[in-house]
Amino acid sequence: MSVWPRIVVAVAVAIALAGCSEETRPSGPFDTCRDLSTTMLTQAGIDPASKQDTVVTGPLTPSCVYGLKNPAGSVRFDQLSNLTYSSELAREQKIAQGVTVKAARINDRNAYTKSVEGFLSKCDLIMELKQGVEVISVFAGSDQCGIATRIGTAIDPVIGKR
Repeated sequence: MSVWPRIVVAVAVAIALAGCSEETRPSGPFDTCRDLSTTMLTQAGIDPASKQDTVVTGPLTPSCVYGLKNPAGSVRFDQLSNLTYSSELAREQKIAQGVTVKAARINDRNAYTKSVEGFLSKCDLIMELKQGVEVISVFAGSDQCGIATRIGTAIDPVIGKR
């Protein structure tokens, strides 16, 4: 075999191997309303067909709501790109009445839960992003923070380093 065919084969192999990179996650900003597959949503107990995008102005972008399969209820995803995790955690820890804040880890990601009691009880899971925070709000059942943590754990691999 002459030199040219070997070079062509070597280049083809290099290109093929470059396409086999371990890094397959998107690198742009995370968008919960667009980046989660139907399969992932279903595995997290969310009904993908119930998705409702919300029209948002201000710091909450993007935002969407889904129905939960079991227990009945809903989950809302909001992304706050103009806030930092540490400032939000410090602010939330100062609120005392009817709010319980607990530090958490979702895989290797900083997170905390915020349980709100009252007429509209809910649990928010706030996850640190490279820029801002992702808020997962669960309105369902008696273990709302457990449900929010389960959903956060399910979607964390898609968020990746974003």
